[in-house]
Amino acid sequence: MGVDKARLPWEGQPLWRRQLARLEVLGPARLWVGCRVEQGLHEEAPAAACEWVFDPPGSDTGPLGAIARTQMDLPLLVLAVDMPRFEPAVLLAEWRAQADPARGLCWQSAQGLEPLAAVYAPAMRPFLESALAAGRLGLQRVLRECAEADLLVVRPAPAEAGLDNLNTPEEWARQQKGGPGGPP
Repeated sequence: MGVDKARLPWEGQPLWRRQLARLEVLGPARLWVGCRVEQGLHEEAPAAACEWVFDPPGSDTGPLGAIARTQMDLPLLVLAVDMPRFEPAVLLAEWRAQADPARGLCWQSAQGLEPLAAVYAPAMRPFLESALAAGRLGLQRVLRECAEADLLVVRPAPAEAGLDNLNTPEEWARQQKGGPGGPP
């Protein structure tokens, strides 16, 4: 994108604040935000609103690192900052309705598994830590391994899931103009 996606404005507020508010409404026991220290987001948020998960100095382990470094004693719902149309409440309801709440839940879209719109179960932690230790930072591979170990349920993404990522200026412009996957 050439800019910090977390700070892009969406409906009058930066994407990161919008996503944080959407998660707060769900009433989580704990709320973590994974980002880079140099982004400075932690300096703009109320200290009590969330806990911050940063890469250790000199490393860049991306979302896998942030997820693996949370204290996953409870299931962890993960929401990417660049999916402003994704409804985390829909994913949470589907996870709660599944037969085995000890397993995580991930949707499969046309792009593959959606690791940044998923519920991670505590039993998945060893797979995350192993991948992080090996420097394998791709979350789709970790999710496939968890699914093979019967720790993750993979379901087709509902049409209304809102899984459109904003990864390029063209995708951003299309979303802003109400194009496919864009606002009404």
